[in-house]
Amino acid sequence: MRHLMALLTAAGSSLGLAPIAAAADLPVKAPPPPMVAAYHWSGFYVGGYVGAAWGRSTVTAEVQANSFFDNNPTDTFTIRGAGVLAGGTVGYNVQLSNIVLGVEIEGGRLGAKRSDIAPDFEVEPPGDLYTFKYGGYALFGGRFGVASDRWLIYAKAGVARARVSHVAGDLDGAELNPAYSFQVRTTLDGWAAGGGVEYALSGNWTFKAEYLYFDFEDLRVFDGNGFAYVLENSVQTVKFGLNYRFGGPIVAKY
Repeated sequence: MRHLMALLTAAGSSLGLAPIAAAADLPVKAPPPPMVAAYHWSGFYVGGYVGAAWGRSTVTAEVQANSFFDNNPTDTFTIRGAGVLAGGTVGYNVQLSNIVLGVEIEGGRLGAKRSDIAPDFEVEPPGDLYTFKYGGYALFGGRFGVASDRWLIYAKAGVARARVSHVAGDLDGAELNPAYSFQVRTTLDGWAAGGGVEYALSGNWTFKAEYLYFDFEDLRVFDGNGFAYVLENSVQTVKFGLNYRFGGPIVAKY
């Protein structure tokens, strides 16, 4: 038997089986880690949002001697008011490396409003009424962002248009004096700028938080006597929304 084992060992060595047996004892190399899908922001998207709008409006008489706002030497009065913001969004993004460029249209209702009475130096109370109220609006803008996988920080700016109404004048009791008052409802053009942050949730849904400042063109109006007044309007908004992105490539990374 000893002679048989010696012969088998010698035969195996001569046929090269010994190195194979030794290689079987070497450690096995671990498989590569699985690929992880990196989020890509390219593609069309639609969404909706809610938030708050804060408006500021100032009325100033062009000729102080003819003004019904005689609450101070400059014949001017400023009011501030807030309201609920709501609307929808449609847009398109292109991602180049970690830079995201896009165009976006949003529209809805600003909702900011306020009514207040300016003190009047005349003997008759109560004073001078001034109100503003915003309705529908639209914004066409561009976005410039920096992405880090599922996070996107962006700046946004564009042109805006909004519906606004104003009522102002000298109060005679509970009624406006038609000779010293005006009512106007019109559409104002302006611009908006701001920025926000967006995060990609599961699937194609993203969540965003955004701030914008709107500045609108000055509005020149006339009271019943033909005396002129200049109205200045601006709005600040904060919104929270959800977007749904259609398609867009996923880039694999290790």
